[in-house]
Amino acid sequence: MDKIEDFGAHANKYYKLEHSIFKSELDQSQFEYLWNQYWVQTISTSSLLLSKESMSKSISDVSEKLNKYKNNSSLLRRDRLIGLSSGRSERGDEAPKQDNEIAKINSGSKKIVLECNHMIMAEILKAMVFSGVGETPEEHKDAEMQV
Repeated sequence: MDKIEDFGAHANKYYKLEHSIFKSELDQSQFEYLWNQYWVQTISTSSLLLSKESMSKSISDVSEKLNKYKNNSSLLRRDRLIGLSSGRSERGDEAPKQDNEIAKINSGSKKIVLECNHMIMAEILKAMVFSGVGETPEEHKDAEMQV
């Protein structure tokens, strides 16, 4: 039955073929070169610099939504009646979260802040891990003493 789900009506026409993978010394050197190249590129690039355009677009989107919200008095009045700070309306019933525009804007801004924090933490971690790479222990101690 599993084969029929995977392959359909032709399930009985498929069969397993034995295969093997091999690599020569030349292949091994090419893989090592590519592996080293990939890691150098990963460590040397900054996620903050790579995503600056998308971050600025996200920030401008949130800003635009906030301006629309600020300029739309009917949304302001409705959200005041719902009761933003307490999560309850003046009547005491639960505020409808999906209709609350400011909550959506707040959620978008929180997402941007979290993404920035993650990227900054990654940069700090890279700096901590790779500071002093290639230094002898004595050079590292001398650099610590000077700080």
